[in-house]
Amino acid sequence: MECHSLTFYGKEIRYSTLLEYLKNVEKPFRVVTNNLEVHNYLSKNEIYSLNLAEVFPEEGLLAEETYHKAKKILEQYIQFFDAIKYNGIDVFKGFEFLLLLQLFSIVKAKTLLEKPLSTVFVFERYSPVFFAIQKIAQELGYKSELKVGFIRNKNIIFLKNDGINDKKNIEFNAKIRTINFVKNIFGGNFSWRNLNILLKFFIKFLSLRMKKSSIRMKNFDTTIKEILKKIDKKIENTSAKNNAICILFLTASRLDIYLRPIQPVLKKLGLQKIPYHIVTTDISTSMMLSKNDEVFLSFFEEINILHDAIMRNMDGIHIKNELEHRMQEHSEIIGLKELFPDLLYKVYRSIAITILLEHIFKKMKIKTIVDSGTAEMLENLAIEIAEKYSIISYCILPSPPTPSPIFADGFHAKKIFVEGYQGSEVLQTLGYRMDKIMVMGGPRYDKFKNLNSMESKIDLEKKFQIDSTKKLVVLAMSRWHEDDENWISDFIDFCNKKNYEVVIKIHPTYKVASQNFSENKVKAIKDKCKNLKFLITYEMEIPTLFSASDIVLTDWSSVGIEAILLDKPLIQVNFTNEEIEPYVRYFDYNASILIKNYNELEKTINEILIQSLHLEKLKNGRQTMIEKYNYLNDGKASDRIFEILSSHSM
Repeated sequence: MECHSLTFYGKEIRYSTLLEYLKNVEKPFRVVTNNLEVHNYLSKNEIYSLNLAEVFPEEGLLAEETYHKAKKILEQYIQFFDAIKYNGIDVFKGFEFLLLLQLFSIVKAKTLLEKPLSTVFVFERYSPVFFAIQKIAQELGYKSELKVGFIRNKNIIFLKNDGINDKKNIEFNAKIRTINFVKNIFGGNFSWRNLNILLKFFIKFLSLRMKKSSIRMKNFDTTIKEILKKIDKKIENTSAKNNAICILFLTASRLDIYLRPIQPVLKKLGLQKIPYHIVTTDISTSMMLSKNDEVFLSFFEEINILHDAIMRNMDGIHIKNELEHRMQEHSEIIGLKELFPDLLYKVYRSIAITILLEHIFKKMKIKTIVDSGTAEMLENLAIEIAEKYSIISYCILPSPPTPSPIFADGFHAKKIFVEGYQGSEVLQTLGYRMDKIMVMGGPRYDKFKNLNSMESKIDLEKKFQIDSTKKLVVLAMSRWHEDDENWISDFIDFCNKKNYEVVIKIHPTYKVASQNFSENKVKAIKDKCKNLKFLITYEMEIPTLFSASDIVLTDWSSVGIEAILLDKPLIQVNFTNEEIEPYVRYFDYNASILIKNYNELEKTINEILIQSLHLEKLKNGRQTMIEKYNYLNDGKASDRIFEILSSHSM
């Protein structure tokens, strides 16, 4: 038996290269992948392929078992990092959850490998976890080398885990990730404005390299002083200066998910002249915030220089030596040796972030901090350090939580704002205390109360030539399914014959993942519907689009809640007969109609749009859903959260 690990980024998968590689794998074999496009392609080419998401669903007994196994390993890591503190702060808290996610992946791979068969893992995006998987395969009797193949065009570049190439692997991954992020964030839209943003950050990268070189000539204390002065200068150049009483910490490239829920609250803080900051240490987030014209503080450069200085300082060298010594004594910990370079990098980064946060919290008049539910290093450490300074931390969840076991460890703020009682029930099921949860309603839904359907129709007519006098049907699916391109093409034809306008809103995930897969689906639809009128979009804002719609179709996407809150008839299609998780079974409340047969879809659409059938039942069902998913639904959730945050300024 053999075990291989391959990886790629974004659109970089080259199937001919992958197929050529698979020819030399000992047969019989299976491919395990987290990329649906790869899975479907291999399956169609009669290669035994497993989709990791299908083998290990996010909920259920297997998810629970996987979680508890990962937690058991995590306990060993907690003991391993126990004494690594900086100014009394446990730096491991910064990346504890990130490590748990990595261990989750390791446990899944180990579970599969325990069923003997030659295995090729093909993962989208590199992770040091792959080296741990290769090591586990060795221990289970597989022929397995500690190397990971990176599929790059016609070649496969191999990264090795031999103690020599560790830094090279991290730098290679960072380089590829940055290149692909830039491609994904702007797509093909290289306007002058976007090019200026790219140029600005490219210059920062070059500047950072030069500054690192010059700072290496200085002692550690001098470096710290210079960096802290620069941080002070950045803060003083903002309108809030050191007077900010609230900081939103943000690490996310998907601002539509993680920033949108809190933007109405930030706007109210600004209108009331209560000073606040948005702070990030991440280059991807910085670029997204720049693209969206947000005012923010980016300490990406400062954190990287601090990281480099800590790594070269005597204390940093001591930490490395101490951890390496411990590693020899704890060789039984699964994945420790293979993950060690990445974990050491995270230790240094956690210390760098701790230095930044300690400095900010000492100098500013901060009363509250806000975490947008990303569970990233900056946010986790901010919550940890805030407690030290008696600063209250709040978390605003970006969407209704799901009862996935992994989220039991995801949210550490003192108080968690949830949109409705559904969120409260899920968090309590996951083990969160009731006194930690605050049901507030969803700030992102507040403006729904002020949206006028006719005005939204006219807005779409001006921007996208969608006839405001016609019925508008919107498809907004959680992902592409098998055969979607065929039934959607038939549906577009149906809508054209009935004189309905139709818009297909593609999930934003496909802007950064499985892009070829999505583009192939779109191309197939366009080829089949050449002479028909329809619009396919990634970018259009859901609130305006749904407000203008007369009916919304989805599968089990959470956008169904937005259609319900906008009082729109909702249909859930399930032509592939997949199991629908309880938290998105809107039809259980009679807030949607479940359709499993395409002919039934056309019939139901006509019954709703022409005969006005089902409307009363759906309206009553929506009311039940609204009470559960958006507390009060009065358009005042932002006011309630604002009152809590601003009360600390008194």
